[in-house]
Amino acid sequence: MIAYELIGDLAGDPVLYCHGFPTCRLEARLAEAAAQTHGFYFIAADRPGMGRSTHDPERKLTDWVSDAEALLDHLEIERCPVIGVSGGAPYAYLLASRLPDRINALSLVCPISPVNVPGVMRGMSPFVRLGLRLMHAVPSLGLSVFRHLVAPVPRHWPGLLLRMVARFHPPADARLLRNREVRSLIEQSLREGLRQGGVGAALELRLLASFTGEEVDMAPVMRTDIWQGTADPVTPTGMAHWYAHKIPQATLHVAEGAGHFSLPIDLMDDIMSQMLDRTRIATTRD
Repeated sequence: MIAYELIGDLAGDPVLYCHGFPTCRLEARLAEAAAQTHGFYFIAADRPGMGRSTHDPERKLTDWVSDAEALLDHLEIERCPVIGVSGGAPYAYLLASRLPDRINALSLVCPISPVNVPGVMRGMSPFVRLGLRLMHAVPSLGLSVFRHLVAPVPRHWPGLLLRMVARFHPPADARLLRNREVRSLIEQSLREGLRQGGVGAALELRLLASFTGEEVDMAPVMRTDIWQGTADPVTPTGMAHWYAHKIPQATLHVAEGAGHFSLPIDLMDDIMSQMLDRTRIATTRD
């Protein structure tokens, strides 16, 4: 079972939303105001093992393509754009590649790229870097450490995690996390994302750590916008540049001083406006 939520202007056009890690469909509520403003609604779905979607211990990253296609069929949606935020970026990237007849625009926001590419982790938080390297090098140990030692913190004490984040992240993120409404929405998304415990999230992290980019057929990938902050300690600028290099028709938007939390929220109006323009161009060409 894939759990999903429709968020935004339900009289408007749909956008498939690929949430980050280790959150869930509720993350899209952070962008609800921008969706309302621009006449979109998000189809925000929990990936297997996250939120309320059924855990699948055998799933592969590429399985999300058939899951998303089934969801679009269920909602009777022929075509729509897709946005991938942070850990959702590889999934959105795959959808744009594998479903060119269903996806007509792609936005990648603070995207995580393959971690084995030289230089992409430069500027990454040591804690995030250690977790990804451990999961990439010794998956069995990484799964156990994340499930039993790391996941309980955001699951049971998300406020504590966000206070730690505010101390070590750039001023733009710290400022945003002082906003009570924003902090509450992020805490809800973390709790819900880990409601099944750490098992689904651990597998999700393993899939992200093993992503190579070879899963993607470059030919069908359409015009793409990539949004990246220069002060992001979770997915540093090298990761956004990896996508910009790989996607021939990509436009990279770099926000000076923006962090991992501040960019998707502060610039969501710009992100959605650009996506609307891309969708109109694609529709005109059709």
